[in-house]
Amino acid sequence: DDQAKAKAKSILEQKKSGKLTHEQAKEELTKLGVKMPEKGKHGDMFANLDEQAKEKAKSILEQKKSGKLTHEQAKEELTKLGVKLPEKEKREDIFAGLDEATKTKAKAILDNEKKQLEELNVDLPHHKFFMKKEDK
Repeated sequence: DDQAKAKAKSILEQKKSGKLTHEQAKEELTKLGVKMPEKGKHGDMFANLDEQAKEKAKSILEQKKSGKLTHEQAKEELTKLGVKLPEKEKREDIFAGLDEATKTKAKAILDNEKKQLEELNVDLPHHKFFMKKEDK
């Protein structure tokens, strides 16, 4: 319900601001009935696998982590084992719904801001909004 959502939002904001620790926020959210996803658990992906296949899948993930396998190779190997990989969230185009003239202006503003931040030695994340077409 809306009241629970508001409480949950408040708890998350308190965590973000530092008023609550991660554990305290998790505890409060659990009291509200919010189920927190467990970090680092691949149980859902491996749910339909037998023990031997689970071990192989974990080994593949370790090899990816250590650099022995690329992301694509690991993905291919896991798919062969029957692992259903979670879909990555599709990000919205921030320029969607703008006419061409406005889109061009907005991109020019972003490029200008990016240059100014680079002059200040600010490292920008490799986010698609900040990347040139040829870098994508």
